Amino acid sequence: MAPGGDALVLQFLESVVSFGRSARFGFRRHAIMREGALLAALGQEKDAARRGRLLRLLGRPRQARAALNEAQLRVQLVSPPRPCPVKTLGAMSQSLQRSRDAILREHLQARSEELKQVQPNAQKFQLFIFGHTHEAQSPFEPMSGLSRWQPIVINTGAWQRVISPEALERWRGARPASVVLSALPEALPPCYSVVVVEPYQVSPKASLRYWTNRDGRWQFADSCRWTPPAK
Repeated sequence: MAPGGDALVLQFLESVVSFGRSARFGFRRHAIMREGALLAALGQEKDAARRGRLLRLLGRPRQARAALNEAQLRVQLVSPPRPCPVKTLGAMSQSLQRSRDAILREHLQARSEELKQVQPNAQKFQLFIFGHTHEAQSPFEPMSGLSRWQPIVINTGAWQRVISPEALERWRGARPASVVLSALPEALPPCYSVVVVEPYQVSPKASLRYWTNRDGRWQFADSCRWTPPAK
């Protein structure tokens, strides 16, 4: 090795080690500062969903999962079971209706308060659309008779192919179980529930429609008419 070569190699190795130490210290310092900021935000956060995300960033999966589950339970809007005949349902029907409306009233009030914090001068919203449930619902007013504020609520449904129990029985017909269980989504009715809001100046008007394929053409319709294929 050339004269002084050993010294140059040693100097290079020392600089690499020194850089590694400083880099590790810098990374560790950044991690500590980041953790401190997350903990500070967590201490001030009251929203369960945002607390869950902060806990996940802090590496606390169990606590994060518990917070996110709590948030989901608070805002989960589940459609009531398929209505039974009115003559036999009685008080149970009224109870289910009140439960749905009570959940929505709480949710609407909470969203209205959040919007007020962001836009203090904004008017209360008049239309609330939600979905991701399996049964679409026509417009209704959960605040009816309880407040001057009467927002319209409408459920878009699942935006995927669904089938009613009656249509399912017709489609199953004489098909063997193996065929039914291996069927693809394309075997279900080509019909998707959607919400249509026409252009408006003062108050929105929403309607529940269906984007369906009839005779090879996709079009809006008021219902899903479907005849199961023969095979």
